[in-house]
This record gives sequence, C-alpha cells and structure tokens, in this order.
Amino acid sequence: MKNVMLLLSLMLLSSLELYSQKKISKEYLQSIRFKQEMYDFQFTSLTEALKYPNPNKVYELYIKGELYGLKSLPKEIFKFKNLQVLIIEGADIQTVQNEISELKNLEVLILEVANIVALPATIGELQKLKYLDLSDNKLESLPNSITQLKELEDIYLRDNPLSYFPVELLNLPKLRTLSWNGNSCALIPLSIGLDILKVSSDCDAYPFLEPHFKSKSKPSQSKDKKGN
Repeated sequence: MKNVMLLLSLMLLSSLELYSQKKISKEYLQSIRFKQEMYDFQFTSLTEALKYPNPNKVYELYIKGELYGLKSLPKEIFKFKNLQVLIIEGADIQTVQNEISELKNLEVLILEVANIVALPATIGELQKLKYLDLSDNKLESLPNSITQLKELEDIYLRDNPLSYFPVELLNLPKLRTLSWNGNSCALIPLSIGLDILKVSSDCDAYPFLEPHFKSKSKPSQSKDKKGN
C-alpha cells in the first residue's frame, strides 16, 4: 500500500494531469480554490460570470468558443480584479490588450487556439503568474517583458511560427518547463547546455547535448596529446 501511495505521489509531482485537455493539474487548481475558499466562484462562460453580482468574487473563468467573431478580449474580463485562472480556448481574438496587466492576481493564463499574433509588453506585469499556455496561436515573437515573470514555472509555446528560441526564458528562477513541441528544433541553440532539460519538445535532446559536450572536451583532449 505504501508503494502504491508513493507511486501516486511521484506521478503527481512529476507530471501535470490533463485539465479540459490542458496540461495543467486539477490538484493545482484545487489548491487555489481551497486557499480562497472559492468553490462557488468558478464560471464556465463569460455570460455566466457577468451575471454574478460581485465581480470581485469571480476567481476562475473558462471560456470555450464563446469569443469567435471578436478580434480582442472583451473589456468586461478586466473588471474581474481577483481573477486567478483565465482559460480561453477556441477564439479569433488576435490581439491581447494592454489591460491584461489589470488582472494582477492571475496565476494561470491559458490562451490556446485563439489566433493571437502578438502579446502586449504589459504581460510582464503579471507578477503572480505561474502557468502560461500560448499554444496553437500565430506568435512570431514574444515581448521582452515576459522575462519579468519571476514566478513563472511552466510556459507552453507549442505550434507557433516563432522565428527564434526564447533562450532568455530559461533564466527565470522558478521555470520548470518550456514546451517547444511543434516548433523548429533547429532554432534550439547548443549554447543552452543542460538547460535543455527544461525544454519539453518533440526533438530528441541528445543530438543537441552531445555536440555541446564534445566541443567542451576537445581542448582538454588536445592538451593531453601535446603532453604526450
């Protein structure tokens, strides 16, 4: 029985479970809800959330397919000042406004399959953000301010036409995972060394690590030959 419990604990620690087809653990979301005693304040549509009489008690909002036809986030979202989890899946919003910075309590932000082409610099002001999923969009670059997200633990950039690998994100102090699935393996620089272990991708890590270590070992090998 102890072995089974240990195995379950390791599984929870080492991998994120699916949540609404997202790689985010139900346990993590439940920990937020328990902390705020907010089981009654989860909303599965913007229409439903707007009907709630107290916008300061809207803590979690999941919107799927409700925003098709809109080219930006509805401004009504920004009135939920205590929002901690915002999940938007399936939209054509393209633009995320500067006002996203008003959601200063966000810990989880998922904007997936939303045709987003650019993020505002103000996203760097989300100082409590731990989980950011920008998968399946049209991002070619990321704002430099994203490196200001010091609490960020996981960022998903899967299936975007990014023109470079955001190596600077690997310096974030709490980062555990940078998802690069569906993007160009050739953009991953050899110089990141062991930091590649933070990168989740459909690339095989070893072809990147091997030449990195070989290049480091060459000088010592040449010295040995001279010494002989």
